[in-house]
Amino acid sequence: MGRLGELFAYKKFNVIPDVICIAKALGGGFPIGAFIANEKTSKALVPGDHGSTFGGNPLGCAVSLAVLNELIEGGIISTVASKEMYIKEKLNELKNKYNVIDEIKGIGLLIGISINTNPKELMNLCFKKGLLVVTTGTDVIRLLPPLNVTIQEIDEAVNILELVMKEL
Repeated sequence: MGRLGELFAYKKFNVIPDVICIAKALGGGFPIGAFIANEKTSKALVPGDHGSTFGGNPLGCAVSLAVLNELIEGGIISTVASKEMYIKEKLNELKNKYNVIDEIKGIGLLIGISINTNPKELMNLCFKKGLLVVTTGTDVIRLLPPLNVTIQEIDEAVNILELVMKEL
């Protein structure tokens, strides 16, 4: 929720889903599960068709309302696009400076960096310096900063990436 700069990712892809399943992000990490169905799909459901271990819990619902309020009214989602541009600008500077990055891709705060070196080695070096990145596939590291990441934290992450690229 919010990671791509919209409350729900489908809005970035010009599709309208029949069902949206939500869980972890809805509670900001607090356990809750929910789904949203359009009118056509909801007509196929009757009470008891859907259950959830963490759905409908009053505390979970209160937490979710606070999370949604922060995401929407608190302006967190509205900052994603500018943070995406900033991160990509900084990563492009690294790409131009070091011969490690092939491509920077992604939307919002879901960033993939295609690299031409061993991603597990880069991941481990980043971890040793205090930056958590994950690998995906055979040549990509992924940055998944929290939606409330600050510019200073982005700069710190990019600085660590640069230190690691100097070592490669």
